[in-house]
Amino acid sequence: MSESILPFLGRFHPLIVHLPIGFLSFWVVFEIFYRKSEKSGVRLLLASFTFLSSSTSVILGFFLSWQSGYDEHLLEDHRNSGILLAILSFLLLITIVMYNNGLFFRRLYYPLLIVSFAVLCYTGHHGGSLTHGSDFLVYKPELNPANEQTLKIADIKKAYVFEDLVLPILKKKCTSCHNNEKKKGGLQLDTYGSIMKGGENGQIIVPGNSAESYMAEVILMHKDEEMAMPPKGKQPLTQAEMQVIIWWIDQNAKENTKVEQLVADNKTLTAINSVAGNEIKTTSFWETTEAEPVNLLSVEFVKKSGFLVYPIAANSNLLEIRIQASATDTLSDNALIALQSVNEQLVWLDLSKSKITDDAGSIFAQFKHLNKLNVSNTEAGDKIAQSIASLPALQIVNFTGTPISIKGLVKLIANPSIQKIYVWKTTITEADISALQIRYPKLQIELGSDSTRSL
Repeated sequence: MSESILPFLGRFHPLIVHLPIGFLSFWVVFEIFYRKSEKSGVRLLLASFTFLSSSTSVILGFFLSWQSGYDEHLLEDHRNSGILLAILSFLLLITIVMYNNGLFFRRLYYPLLIVSFAVLCYTGHHGGSLTHGSDFLVYKPELNPANEQTLKIADIKKAYVFEDLVLPILKKKCTSCHNNEKKKGGLQLDTYGSIMKGGENGQIIVPGNSAESYMAEVILMHKDEEMAMPPKGKQPLTQAEMQVIIWWIDQNAKENTKVEQLVADNKTLTAINSVAGNEIKTTSFWETTEAEPVNLLSVEFVKKSGFLVYPIAANSNLLEIRIQASATDTLSDNALIALQSVNEQLVWLDLSKSKITDDAGSIFAQFKHLNKLNVSNTEAGDKIAQSIASLPALQIVNFTGTPISIKGLVKLIANPSIQKIYVWKTTITEADISALQIRYPKLQIELGSDSTRSL
């Protein structure tokens, strides 16, 4: 039991250590303003509290030092100076008790107090270096918010992925606990070589495979997970930062590769620009998608097949298609064949409450510009989910009240463009979704009743 309880007690060291700092600092201030005061009771009280709190801090610090990851030289200096401070505080206590018993103690009092305060500052500095790194109090103009524009990368394509994007993220969010002086878990994250070396449990990056990389696993964990990184209380990674790190790993995690040498889709480029400090003008999907004007005969054919056809915006060739109210109970898989004539223009498709089945999957696979799909309250299931998983523009899907299973959902979310999925009134459970969102934290999977609304 002692092997587990003592390191736990050591975690209270950062809390208790502030007590001797406070007591001794107040003591010094007291002597500055009340040096000639005869309030010996106050001095005795301060001396007692300083000794007890400094001694307790030393004991708890000793327990905390059993945890690995600290620079041994820095740790030894901090430990020795802490012990010295506890000894000096004890001598101060003795001096106060014996203050009126001889000239020696009265002459010793002030020099001893000054030396104790100096040792306190030295000990506190090393403690801060162990916690935050030795350069924590070093002024760095390039990191000053007033000079933030110097961090922006003008030509993002020429940026080195690791040096200009990944490493700054790690230095900002991770290296306070994983640096050359403090290596939690034996892990150092401030150089390429140390990152690829890994920690006590082995490598944290499998180049080309983020799914098997421990680093990707822990940064994607929900913040309440015990192993989530950065841990609770630390500034979390943004969605863009996580995306850039995972993309770098999947692109083989090389040190000297530029952005222009790697494959990056629009979402990744947006994340890269966000990390680089560049402002990106957001545009709607239909503003960036081009299509030839639709053939009017094709539109008429689609309408006669039981559909309503609308342009999604003024002067746009892109189409939104819904089922006519009179055709809801009769429209089946065969009617979808008519949509093939407008597959270049079709971006929003609402087939809710129709008679389509899971066998219509091959038809959906042809709608390469499809951005929103609503198949709620139909027989669409895993086959359709698998078919639309390859559609490059698909972002929102509504499978409410369908036979889709967790197997089909897993295939669907493998599509990197998917942003939101509605699965209310299906066999998919909250536990299923919680497990998936550990791996896909940016994906919205809705189980609530509001998911029945039309897309």
